[in-house]
Amino acid sequence: MSKKPTVSEADLCAIFIRAVRKQGAWTALPDYLGYRCGMTGSDYRAVLIPRGVNTDLAPLCQALGVTGIVTRVEDDPGGVFSQVFWPALPSADVWAEVNGDWRDWCPNQRCKIPDYVPDAAAGRSAPL
Repeated sequence: MSKKPTVSEADLCAIFIRAVRKQGAWTALPDYLGYRCGMTGSDYRAVLIPRGVNTDLAPLCQALGVTGIVTRVEDDPGGVFSQVFWPALPSADVWAEVNGDWRDWCPNQRCKIPDYVPDAAAGRSAPL
C-alpha cells in the first residue's frame, strides 16, 4: 500500500503562491494581516486544501461562505489535472458568484494593501 505524501502548510502556501504569480492576474501576499496567504483586492475568503486529503471540508467551507481551494501538491504524470488549483480565481470582469464557487464578503472596510510584496515565506514561523 502506497502512503500519501504529507505536505506542510508552508509547502501548500508556496505551491499556491507560485501558481498565482505565474497566472499574473492577482498578487499573492505571504502572511498577510493574520492570514497565511492573502490576495490583493480580494473581498473573498478561502482555505487551501491539498488535493486528495479530505473532501469533507468542501461542504463545511460552503456553509461558512468560504471557498475551499483544492491544490495539487504532486506532479500529474498523466497530465489529467493541468490546473495547480481549482476553482479558478475570480475575474474582475466576471461575477464569480454565478457558479457559486466564490462569495463576496462585502466588507465594510477593505484591508490595507502594503506598498510592496514581502519576500517572506508564507506558512512559516517568523525567524526570531
